[in-house]
Amino acid sequence: MKIDMIEIINFTDYPIRENFLKRVTGGILKKEGKDSFRVSISFVNPKEIKRVNKEHRKKDEPTDVLSFNWEDLGEILICPDQVEKNIQEEETTQEEETTKVLIHGVLHLLGYDHSDIMKEKQDQYFQQFFNSTNF
Repeated sequence: MKIDMIEIINFTDYPIRENFLKRVTGGILKKEGKDSFRVSISFVNPKEIKRVNKEHRKKDEPTDVLSFNWEDLGEILICPDQVEKNIQEEETTQEEETTKVLIHGVLHLLGYDHSDIMKEKQDQYFQQFFNSTNF
């Protein structure tokens, strides 16, 4: 039974391009050999991501992205306020940084940890999806 579902919920005022985010997420999952998948991507405020980060990672601070593999669902939380901080530090655009943290989150769902392989894949997918799309 094949199930492909990518759900995006924006609990913030942060502007998102839902179809693009779905295309990136689904594209990576398919390229990584996932024939069926269910992923929920939520954009949340700093208070919420800090709460979840503390509960699950014992880190009492907000972060830009968190990923969780539940039994039959991958969940990604993105905090736009933290993404905005990254933009200023990295001197990138909102679209670039949102794409980077999404890719990072998807790769964590697939089991990658912070390694050279993950960094290479992150860069590869960013080049493939971001640079091939007109913003």
